[in-house]
Amino acid sequence: MAGAFAGKPYYCNQENINHYTGSQQRHTYLDVAYGELPTLPVPPELQATVAPDLETPLPATPAPVIDPARPLLLYNSYHLDPQWRADEPANRILVLEPSHFRRFPVSGAVLAFIQRLATDNIPGIQVFVGEVTELPHLADVPAIYTRQHPTTAHYPGTHDARPWLVPEVVGYFPSFFNYWKKCEKVLRRQEVEGTV
Repeated sequence: MAGAFAGKPYYCNQENINHYTGSQQRHTYLDVAYGELPTLPVPPELQATVAPDLETPLPATPAPVIDPARPLLLYNSYHLDPQWRADEPANRILVLEPSHFRRFPVSGAVLAFIQRLATDNIPGIQVFVGEVTELPHLADVPAIYTRQHPTTAHYPGTHDARPWLVPEVVGYFPSFFNYWKKCEKVLRRQEVEGTV
């Protein structure tokens, strides 16, 4: 069974998998007719579960050098926009909080990608591994800015609005598909009106 962004379960059998993957597997757990799939018991080999012990390999970083005369711009893995306040002289810090990565672990490759994306695209950015409250000189800088995000609501300072794909579409959507359907309507209307 796989998620298909629908309100009902989607089942795929081995014939379907073979068709879309170009394989010829036979005699697997899924090599049955569609009607049988919902009634099959879970095979003993698939019943045992293990809780993975996931840990993000955070590097040790030096304390950032902060000019107390300049504002502090806080970035994170969800906010690496090189255009955000790009023309303002500021201290730019990529914050990698251990508490965040304990809740949402990533691999070393993902962490390296995040750091490279920041350092290659945001001039003067420094990487800081630690909690945001551990940053030196927080009380000394004239202002602190970051971007709105659910994972960084605890960051100090002003939280600039996030850029939205289609700002006219607001509300809660149970799936990306539901959100995108609303976006498409707005984008098509704007295309017809010539406002895109």
